[in-house]
Amino acid sequence: MKRRYARCVSGWQDEAISKAPQGKECTVKTALEEAARIEEHIIAWRRHMHAHPEKGFDLPATQAYVAEELARMGIEARPCGGPIPLEVVEKYERAGFGRMEQATGLVATIGQGSPCILLRADYDALPLTELADVPFKSTCEGLMHACGHDSHASAPPRF
Repeated sequence: MKRRYARCVSGWQDEAISKAPQGKECTVKTALEEAARIEEHIIAWRRHMHAHPEKGFDLPATQAYVAEELARMGIEARPCGGPIPLEVVEKYERAGFGRMEQATGLVATIGQGSPCILLRADYDALPLTELADVPFKSTCEGLMHACGHDSHASAPPRF
């Protein structure tokens, strides 16, 4: 079944990434073609996130990077987060994550009207030392994206 969308996958990209027309027919085939076309950009985003991990809920550098990438695609994002309830702060502190009293995140809206689809991505890292010797190895000693959040955060805005 084919559906017509006001903005297809390519409509969410900035001009440097996408030259495809707005409002084109979206099918599984066109979505896969678009993914293949922007694959290098997605990989670069994931590798940047992998090399610059942050732990916990307060992730200001990651938040800034994702906001900048979204802005490049013409997607307006606004910060969200704030104080974390004391019981959650204490729970995570007991679990060895340190004391985190603030949370950071972003909310971005693409298009308008309904139906509405929510895409969510986590972008926190784990307190682990990366042993892999790759060009995008973690630059933060004792922190790495070992759970896939770097991939998780680089995919939703693209699709």
